Amino acid sequence: MKIGIVGVSGYGGSELLRLCAGHPAFEIAYVGGESTAGQALAQRFPALGGHPAGKLVIQPFAPGKIAGVDLLFVSLPSGKSREPLAQVPKDVKIVDVGGELQVDGTSTNVVVDRAGKIVLKVDRGDVTLQRATETVAAYVSGGDVHILDVSGPVNLELERGDGEVSWSSFSGDKDSTLVSSGGNLTVRFPSTGGCRVEAKSKDGRIDSELPTVVVLESGNEAQGPVNSGYRPIVKITASGDVHLLGAAGAP
Repeated sequence: MKIGIVGVSGYGGSELLRLCAGHPAFEIAYVGGESTAGQALAQRFPALGGHPAGKLVIQPFAPGKIAGVDLLFVSLPSGKSREPLAQVPKDVKIVDVGGELQVDGTSTNVVVDRAGKIVLKVDRGDVTLQRATETVAAYVSGGDVHILDVSGPVNLELERGDGEVSWSSFSGDKDSTLVSSGGNLTVRFPSTGGCRVEAKSKDGRIDSELPTVVVLESGNEAQGPVNSGYRPIVKITASGDVHLLGAAGAP
């Protein structure tokens, strides 16, 4: 797999470089940085003198011109990634390891793996976010959303699309709010770590495989604790069906 690293001269980027240079599945094809642009990578990092990547020249980060990489690691200061990452070609997978990742796009699909805090606004595109460790705020219209294996709070506003949200664990007691108009929601909870669920559907039905989350007789409202928890609260409001599931593989 061909990879690129943005912010290669900073602490986070240099650590990524060290890890990726020794990874047998990765070929480093692009390195970007502002203050060190124009230097050979081996000049900046002498330990790479005998490594194939050592001959690469550090490029100024021009997001719209990124080419020839399958996966782009980004290590930029908090708040500095939103605009440039929105310009990266949509066939390039992005892994942001900096501060807050902000993406704002139209008619584009977004895939993000392993990030901290995420603020995302997408109009007419599908979204897949995986393994975020901090707050996820996603506003999506006209596409399907998959927010998977997260551990922080999720604030989702989804219009005209189906949504899937799953937690690998819960960190902290900040509540989550999932709002869907025009589609169905599937929400999966971890086998350990507690929370409370409060779910309502305007026009659809709710089903729950969680024994302590009870669906009321009306069929469009459910509430109860998960793993004996009472915080955080996961508030779900949908116009379609809502499916409340346990962890994959759980009995």
